[in-house]
Amino acid sequence: MRKILFLISLISLFSFNSSQIEKSIVGKWKGEDEKNKIGYIIFDSESYVTVETDGQTFGGKEFEMNVEKGSMSYSVNFEVEPIEIDLIMTKLATNEQRVMLLIAEFKGNDTMIVASNFNSVRPTEFSSENSITFHRIK
Repeated sequence: MRKILFLISLISLFSFNSSQIEKSIVGKWKGEDEKNKIGYIIFDSESYVTVETDGQTFGGKEFEMNVEKGSMSYSVNFEVEPIEIDLIMTKLATNEQRVMLLIAEFKGNDTMIVASNFNSVRPTEFSSENSITFHRIK
């Protein structure tokens, strides 16, 4: 009887683990908007984020924008549904910060839908106007 209970426990443990999605945003993600513009967002393991779009790159540990040096980092909350991601731009000279509030939802390990209102209000749902699907390429 013990062997049967052990086997049942083992089978349920393996089936539970194999169905879970690995929740990690670290990597390079490729997205395409409704105007067929392709952009990339890179989340690194040190909590910095870099954005590449229209041939321009900004963000990361240190970058220059409008003759001011800044950094762009992120924080992520996997404890809520949908997932909350904050993109934090910091002016290095003054420590002034601006935060872009996002929500995200995984569709497998390497596909993520991200939504933003492009203001200081976090969206509450995904729509065709506020969302982009990203695919992890690295």
